[in-house]
Order: sequence, then C-alpha cells, then structure tokens
Amino acid sequence: MRIIFVCFVLFVLNTGSKPSELKFKDEKVGDMTENLNPDMIDLVNYYRQRGCNCGNRYMPPVPPLIWDNKIESAAMRHAKDMNLHTNYDHRGTDRSDPARRLDQAGYEWSAVAENIAWGYNDFKSVLVGWMKSPSHCKNIMSTKFTHFGAARYGDCWVQDFAKPLKLKNN
Repeated sequence: MRIIFVCFVLFVLNTGSKPSELKFKDEKVGDMTENLNPDMIDLVNYYRQRGCNCGNRYMPPVPPLIWDNKIESAAMRHAKDMNLHTNYDHRGTDRSDPARRLDQAGYEWSAVAENIAWGYNDFKSVLVGWMKSPSHCKNIMSTKFTHFGAARYGDCWVQDFAKPLKLKNN
C-alpha cells in the first residue's frame, strides 16, 4: 500500500530562532536556485537525532534521513513551478501531486510527504519555520520516511520525504 501525506502550506514566519550549536557554510545563490545538500541534511538530522515537540506532541529521536537526488529533482521541479506561476500549493500547475512528481523523477516509493513554504531568505529560517508548524514538523520527524530531498527556487521551498518500495526477492 502506498501512502501520501500532504501538509498544510506554511506561510512566512519570522521566527528569528536557530539552533545555536550548528555552524553552516555561507550560502551563495548565483541564480534563483540553491543546492541545499549537505547543510539541509545536517540540520534536518540534527532535529531528528534530538527529538522535539511538534505542537503538543513529543516526537522522540529517530534515525537520520538519507538524501536522495531523485527526490531533490522532484522538489526542484515543484519549487520552480510554484515560483514561476505564483502557485503556492502541493498541486502543481500541471495538476501533479508529490507522488506523481516522484514517479516522474524515477523514484519508486511506498510513502510520500511534502512540506512547502515561500518568503524565506535561507534554509535555516525555513526549516525553523517548518519545525514550529506541527504538521510540517511531524513530516520531518516521522519514522515513515527514510529518504528526502529539498530545493529552493527564488523564495519557494519544497521538502519531499519518501520511503522506497521494498524490492521483491526472486
């Protein structure tokens, strides 16, 4: 059975808080895109390894997620679509949803979730915003997902989570 999780859209939050223990490279955005790997991996897994509260619910520490380039490709496709068409929704202008975009990127999945946001200047701020939103935080902390990818295009951000299909033994 394949499962799709979709979060409510996260609007711009000016949180101002960042995990003070973490140090990141300077972000350089030459055009409208940004390579979020490896710093996004470090920050997402920082939260996962510590555990946290997602709203009123405590989420215990969970195993780290693994970055996947196919998932990143699907995230970039949607971030670009949202930015170019001012369409801030999980459904793309071509009517695709997160599952279809992962299918088209060649990722065979058994569970999918997506976080989207816009208006943030850097990945640390958008991730802190997602962590302050219970539904987005639960996607980040869920044990249902083992892989993820994320992308930024302009001020549009997409973070996709997935678990691969288990291959049958012959």
